[in-house]
Order: sequence, then structure tokens, then C-alpha cells
Amino acid sequence: HGISVLGGDTDSLFLGNTDMSTVELAMQEIQDKFGASMELENEFRYFVIHAKKNYLGVSVNGEVETKGLLGKKKHVPWFIRRTFNDITDILKAVQTKEQFSEAKDKIEDIVKERIAFLRSKSVPLEELAFTVRLSKQILQGKGQAYDAARYAVSHGIKFASEKQKFSYVLTTGDRSAKPLGFVNNDEVNVNGYLKHMESYIGEQLFNLVEMSITMDGQRWYLVFSPWYRVWLRFAPLKEIF
Repeated sequence: HGISVLGGDTDSLFLGNTDMSTVELAMQEIQDKFGASMELENEFRYFVIHAKKNYLGVSVNGEVETKGLLGKKKHVPWFIRRTFNDITDILKAVQTKEQFSEAKDKIEDIVKERIAFLRSKSVPLEELAFTVRLSKQILQGKGQAYDAARYAVSHGIKFASEKQKFSYVLTTGDRSAKPLGFVNNDEVNVNGYLKHMESYIGEQLFNLVEMSITMDGQRWYLVFSPWYRVWLRFAPLKEIF
């Protein structure tokens, strides 16, 4: 049928270089031949895939679908998530390849503005807090979250349970992190947050629009024209393709 397969995710395929009627015809033939039911799950205006389980798609109605993009995770500080959300808002407004040039300029302006704000050490500490749920005993856990939790205990903070939510901020000095409420703005580890922005946004979103402000990452593949996500029920993909 001349359909291009851009990639897959467990029980889904991303198909393009065709139209809806051809996709529906192929789905029916697969069901007739292999007994595997396939359903059309989404239609994308454009789709970007970096690696398995790492992609961003903008549907024809302007909704953004992401997978494996760390900038949207709830434990990530709001300052970084807000930057991520602002960038995806710009991307979902793009209708054509030509509009990416303007989108790049807007994205670059936002990121430079946020970096300058971070360097000024004026960001509210609540927006810089990582919020996690401690899953191990505080005295036994490893990593920044547990180091910060032990600091809190040593200063009289009592935890109601071992799995309660806990917020901490990256700091300079002899401790890499301190509990929210025990930090002042001068202690904020700016370079630490820049590295997280680079990891959560730069490596994944900057290269999506073929731009890099702080580093060079792997290549994302951008494909315009209609793309369709189909869901395959009851049959492994390898048995069909």
C-alpha cells in the first residue's frame, strides 16, 4: 500500500505517507489475514520520534501527545516543567515546516529568559523544588533526596511515614541538596538546575526543532504530512510485519 512505518511502541504502530482510506484498508486486510484487530487511535499533524518510547506528536486537533519526555514528569521542579510546557505550546501551534523558523526564535527567547532568571537567583524556591515520595527508610536510602531528608530529621523534622512526599532543592556548599524550607536563594545550585534543564528539555526538545542552546544531542526525526497511530490487539507486531 506504500505506507511508511515510522516506528512502534509496544502494541502500536505509527504509519504515514498515505491517507486515512489506505490505512483503513490495510487494517482490514491485516484483520482478515491474521485475525488481529487494529484500531485507529490518533491522527497527527506532525510527529517526531527520537528513539523507542521517546516521541512527540501533535494531533490534527492540536493536542500534544508525548512519551518518554522527562520535562513533563510531576517530580520535576515547576520551573522546568513550566518551561517545557511553554515550549510544547509553541510547537503545537506549528502548522507547516516553514513555521518552525518562527517557533525556534520563540523557543530560544523563552529558554534564554529562563536561564537568565535562574542565574539571577530570583526564582521562588518552591518552583525549584523536586518533590518525590521516599520509598526506603530514610537512614538507609541513597541519593540527594535521602541526604536532604536526613538533614531535615537532624533539624527536628519528623516524618509521618516513610512514603510521604518530600521536597528538596539543589544547593551548593557541603550539601548537594537541602529540604525546602531550609534553603535561601544564595545557596541555589544554578549549574545543577541548568544540567537538569539540559537533560529534561535540551536533549529531547531542542533537537526536536534542530536547535541547541547549551549542548548537541542526538537527532530527532521530524515528519510532516498526516501520520496515524494504530493500536494492534491480540497479536505481536513481529508476527505480522
